[in-house]
Amino acid sequence: TARTYRSVPAGAAVFGAPLAATLVGITPGEDNFNTAIDGPLFNKSRQTSGSARVTVDLGGASLISITSYQDWRFRFIEDFDYIVGPVLGLPNGITAQSGFHARQFAQELRLASKGSNPLSYVLGLYYSDGKTDRTFDRGPSGPVVARWNSSSGTKSYAAFGQLSYDLAQRTHVDLGLRVNREDISVGFLNGVTPANPPANNATCLSLCSGTASDTVVTGKIALRQDLANHVMGYASFSTGYKGQGYDISSGFTPARVAKPVRPEKSNAYEIGLKSRFLDNRVQLNIAAFWTIYRDLQAQSGILLPDNTIQLTLNNVGKVRTRGVEVELQARPFEALRIDGGLSYTDAGILQFHNAQCYTGQTAAQGCVDLDGAGPSTTTGQDLSGKHLSNAPRWKFNLGGNYDVLMPNQPFDGFVQADLSYQSQVNFDLLGNPALVQKGYAIANASFGVDQNDRGGLRVAFFVNNIFDKHYVNALGI
Repeated sequence: TARTYRSVPAGAAVFGAPLAATLVGITPGEDNFNTAIDGPLFNKSRQTSGSARVTVDLGGASLISITSYQDWRFRFIEDFDYIVGPVLGLPNGITAQSGFHARQFAQELRLASKGSNPLSYVLGLYYSDGKTDRTFDRGPSGPVVARWNSSSGTKSYAAFGQLSYDLAQRTHVDLGLRVNREDISVGFLNGVTPANPPANNATCLSLCSGTASDTVVTGKIALRQDLANHVMGYASFSTGYKGQGYDISSGFTPARVAKPVRPEKSNAYEIGLKSRFLDNRVQLNIAAFWTIYRDLQAQSGILLPDNTIQLTLNNVGKVRTRGVEVELQARPFEALRIDGGLSYTDAGILQFHNAQCYTGQTAAQGCVDLDGAGPSTTTGQDLSGKHLSNAPRWKFNLGGNYDVLMPNQPFDGFVQADLSYQSQVNFDLLGNPALVQKGYAIANASFGVDQNDRGGLRVAFFVNNIFDKHYVNALGI
């Protein structure tokens, strides 16, 4: 992934180096795919994973064991300044590189009932142990130099159960409960010694380490009603949980050890209808949902005066998402299959006081003084009432597949087409208007042949993004 220029003000510079030489042959804008750098670009990823499942028949129930292990290594090198020419007296500018090594072991035991009794159940135990090591180096020298090592770990222990009971022939209730404990740990060592290092280890020149634990109970209750053959209505309520964590990045301090990012909790309500009709040729599912999150964990980024980007993992006080989803699958006749979906999501921030100001935000745009000591000190904004980032209101997709039968041939033909749309989205939690992707639609089409058994050779000719629509999946500062 490479960064490109969308908007560059006149006289713009990076670390005091003008962008003019970098922008030769480049026209910044939403349709710009060009960039220019003079540093290295490299990334390498390797993932190894394995799992084993053992099932023992106990007669009226099955005992299931699932064991898994995964190991992931990733390393990247990038031109940090993303310009051509010397920066801060460094002929090749500033380079950033980092390495990750993550591994996790997990073990789950489940006891599941068998048969068609009015009462069915699943009971289980779960354990996982995950560790992530990271190195980071930015430099080789100058005011933006950073060099550190970190290690973090998470151990999870859980006991869970779900019961399903037939209250009547067409009425069913589901009850679920999970007790989960998480132990987290962190270690951080800063490898850059300032000219006057603080005596209190405020910059973690000696190892900063700590642990934290949390135990939570989550649950779910659902009522299902068979309204007719292949038509079911349902209503459910569930609670959710995402564990606390450490915000590990440049600038890590003992204060982050003492105060991890708080756990994210949610209450979710849903009602819906699942149906099949016309001899199962049409499947229609409709759902309406309403979810309240407390301390939603979300990342933001701002550009600091030294031109480094500060990433922060935030607890957004209170967030509400509500909306409707519709899914359709239809086979009007044997050779034609149609798939479609439509969703509307209203994702709003109900409470997020004292959030950071986005880069360049003015007082007129809502960036205000928080401590009363003047605008050059602590500033922030109130995002209460704003739309949540990365949450388009509308999403739509429609696709079709037509099989062209070829009698007496070892293969059949097919034609496929699909269209997808999503409305405008802002990628910045803090609401930076420069980080907005407008709504867009993408059309794809293909045709080809495949073997009659549908499990063999398939040859396809395709065109993706037929109308050459430019869009981005993420935007940053």
